[in-house]
Amino acid sequence: MDRFNRVLWAMIGLVLAVVGAVGVAAGRGHLPGVDPRGALLPRWLLTRWHSWGWWAWAALAVAGLILAWSGWRLLRAELRPGGRRSLPADLVLEAGDDRETAGKVSLNSPALADATASALERHAAVEHAFVRLLGDARHPELRARIDMAGDTDLRVVGEHLGRTVEQLTATSGLRPDPVEVTVRPGGDTGSRVH
Repeated sequence: MDRFNRVLWAMIGLVLAVVGAVGVAAGRGHLPGVDPRGALLPRWLLTRWHSWGWWAWAALAVAGLILAWSGWRLLRAELRPGGRRSLPADLVLEAGDDRETAGKVSLNSPALADATASALERHAAVEHAFVRLLGDARHPELRARIDMAGDTDLRVVGEHLGRTVEQLTATSGLRPDPVEVTVRPGGDTGSRVH
C-alpha cells in the first residue's frame, strides 16, 4: 500500500505540474497557435457548458466532492501512524495442520485488542493500556500505549507485556511482530520501548 500511495502522489503531482506549466505557457503566449487573450478551452466545449445550464455546475460539484473524498482517503492513509491498517474486524484464521483438526476460526480483532489491553491492566503498575492490532493475519503488528503508576521498574512491566503477548499468541494463533509499546510514566511524558 505504501508503494501504491507514493506512486499515486507522484502521478498526481506530475499531472498538476504539467497542467500548471501548460496554463502558464498558454497565458504568456508561449504556445504556438494559442492566443493569450482567448479562452483555453475549445469553443465547442464552452458552448456545451453554457447549454447545460445548472446541470454543468451540479456535475462539477459532484466531481469536486469525489475528488475531495479521494484526497481525504489518500491523506488519511498517509497520515495513519505507521501507515498500517488495523486488522480486519472479522478476522478468519485457519486452524489445525491436518485434515482432522483443520477448520476456520472467526475472531473479532477489536475485541481481541481490548482483551489484550485488559490483560495488561491487570498488573498493579499499569494504570491504563490501549492496544491496536495492525496489518493482516499473516503479519500482525501490535502497538500499545501503557500509562504506568509512579516509580515502577520498566523491566517488570516488560516481563508482564511479554507474558501478555504470549497469551495473545496462545489464544488466537496471532504472533505479532513487531510489538511497539509507548510507556508513559505517571501518564505525563512518553518514552518508547520495543
